[in-house]
Amino acid sequence: MLEIFRAATKDFQAEITFVPNPKFQNHIWTTVLIGKNGSRKSFILRQILETAFGKTHFIYNKKEKIETQGVGWESPHHPQKIICISGTPLDRFPRSGYTPRTSSKRKTNRNFLYLGQRASNGMVGTAQSERSLITTLIENVEYLHLKKRLFEIAFKHLELSPKIKITLKPSKLVADAFSTVERVPIHNRYIANDSIEDLSKKLINNFKDLLEKEKPNAQIFKSMDKLAKLEHHGIFHLMSIFRDPKEASYLLFENAIIHKHGPNPEGWDTDVWILFLRAGFLDIDYTVFYRRGDSNETDTSSQPYEPSDILGEHLSSGQWSWLAGFVGLCAEIADDSLILIDEPENSLHPIWQQNYVPTLQAITSEFPGTQTIIATHSPLIASGINPENGNVLALKSILDRETNRTWLTATPVESTFGWAASDVYQEAFGVASDRAPSFTATADRALSLIRKNEPLSAVDASLITDDLTTKLESLPLHDPLRNVLKSIITQLQELTKARS
Repeated sequence: MLEIFRAATKDFQAEITFVPNPKFQNHIWTTVLIGKNGSRKSFILRQILETAFGKTHFIYNKKEKIETQGVGWESPHHPQKIICISGTPLDRFPRSGYTPRTSSKRKTNRNFLYLGQRASNGMVGTAQSERSLITTLIENVEYLHLKKRLFEIAFKHLELSPKIKITLKPSKLVADAFSTVERVPIHNRYIANDSIEDLSKKLINNFKDLLEKEKPNAQIFKSMDKLAKLEHHGIFHLMSIFRDPKEASYLLFENAIIHKHGPNPEGWDTDVWILFLRAGFLDIDYTVFYRRGDSNETDTSSQPYEPSDILGEHLSSGQWSWLAGFVGLCAEIADDSLILIDEPENSLHPIWQQNYVPTLQAITSEFPGTQTIIATHSPLIASGINPENGNVLALKSILDRETNRTWLTATPVESTFGWAASDVYQEAFGVASDRAPSFTATADRALSLIRKNEPLSAVDASLITDDLTTKLESLPLHDPLRNVLKSIITQLQELTKARS
């Protein structure tokens, strides 16, 4: 577990103590980083990630030479799994993980996973979250049943059942090949068929190349053997299934198990269909989610979806952020994981922000040695950290103008566990008031006049008291500021009388 992190460049230096006591090494620990924009929270997360990969000297952004040290990560204590979760498309995490859809020319790392809004090609949107979520489930299909309880935790706060319908379609390459065959005259169709056979071989060979960079389990080899026994890897059977589909072909994630539904030629089990998806023969068409309590029976309907169901494209960005982050985490987490999270509060309702840390810790609590580091601006997230298994650190960048060198300090914040959000804003985030500045501007001006004890004209006093009275009446009856404003109005009236 990372106890102390140090980073230095030509004009920057930081030292952060994450775990105050080495006795927590095999426990579950969560650190929340807070600080103003520009305090380099995201930058620190990225440098921690690089150090977790085993790097101590590297060039960042093709220009900045960086030296780092992770105390507590001395061999053999490096994280066994690194998971980066992002609520913002502007995070600094690398996008490429280990999924088969990653180009075979890219470096892959089986122990790294990015769960965020931006794809490796730079595209941003909920479609990326959808693809990330489904791919993560598919990649871990053989282990999902071991984490059934965790999936229930992840779906609960969205009032959704832990069940997803994943409809399938030919991938773009395969669909284009099928279209070509349809356009070719029958007497020349053998030429087009040859091209489809070549495509099938190419997809399989590319997938085999990717497997060489992983440590595939026996189930994958078993599925590959099944696919090898199919004529031309079954690609012509796929063409007949999707040419004029009588019913939808889909995978159903339910009870932490994935099953295939729809047309299924003899000998094709769920593993074969998953392999088609992983190898690039198939792609995700759309997803369907189920409201909690609406999915007691297994869905075998031939209809695309029912009115009570929720299409994945109709989920909000906040719902997708929650699902892609937490469901992906459930599928991937292992003992001794490092979880780096950047601005998870984006698009999340305040109630979900309140539930973020409890949900996170309910998932991580079963995996000893797991460490989570969160960069956030949300007091609702910061106040969820129990000091028994985490801490809050305030980052501050200080520029030494003589040396033009920036020093990053990390000051432990007094435990805000259970505090009201307004108190966390003031004590931890340094926000003097959580009310709108325009709302308190008149009261601030009135207090300044009262402190100076200068008499007021009747016109000035009337303008100020009228404004304060209007704002007072807009406040809830239980708001203590009502009494404060009443007191200010009374004192202003006394100043006016003194002038007269």
